[in-house]
Amino acid sequence: MAVDIVFAVILVLIGIYFYLGKGADIIKWLNTMPIDKKERRDMVGLSKFIGKLFFVACGCIILMIIGEITDIYQFNIAGVVLLIIDVVFGYFYTHSGDRFNK
Repeated sequence: MAVDIVFAVILVLIGIYFYLGKGADIIKWLNTMPIDKKERRDMVGLSKFIGKLFFVACGCIILMIIGEITDIYQFNIAGVVLLIIDVVFGYFYTHSGDRFNK
């Protein structure tokens, strides 16, 4: 359980870093798009959205921690399902449409 709490704190810290818009440098570094396409992207907006996804993921981890403490396995299942939904939604939301283009 202590590892879960540390993981939740790490997710919050990463979420804060991204939500403040500073994670755009990490996204640019990891992105393999050509330079002209990178310049057309709203990296700060994308960074803030990814920060929100990290906050939701932290909430899912906290839900699983509560399920572990109270021995109610439905919380664990709900946390895992919501985490999967968060990841899938984040992927399709960022890759569909022109939401994060300038």
